[in-house]
Amino acid sequence: SGGCGERSLRLAVREVFGSADGVIHVATSANVADADKVHWQAVIDTARLLAACDAYDIKRVVIPSSDWADPKTRWAANAPNAYGHSKRVFEEMAHMYNVGHPDRHCVALRIGWVALSREDYEASPPWLQANHWDDARLIGQMQAALG
Repeated sequence: SGGCGERSLRLAVREVFGSADGVIHVATSANVADADKVHWQAVIDTARLLAACDAYDIKRVVIPSSDWADPKTRWAANAPNAYGHSKRVFEEMAHMYNVGHPDRHCVALRIGWVALSREDYEASPPWLQANHWDDARLIGQMQAALG
């Protein structure tokens, strides 16, 4: 069920997925401190997206991960949390998407911090600046991850 607008949206989504060569998914929270339910929802939404990519046999997919998935360096002093575990799940989902499909290339990219503005970057603490990705690095890493 659903109105005409919902039906039109479904058709538009089908059209986009039907013609897509690759998908970059970044519609998850980058806030480590968000409530657990936010990160649970991100796992659900990412699974739904990958199921749609599978249905349309999209060959190249990039999903978001983070150093928090396996904290060894600057994050190691922090206790594991839902954010980090959600990123671990994304990394496993990427592997799962590729299993049995040698022509697929799904990557969970450990994305650094992307500041919203130069002012945000300059006002951030040194530990966060050390993990900063400027636009050029973000675009370059996404292109490389797409293969």
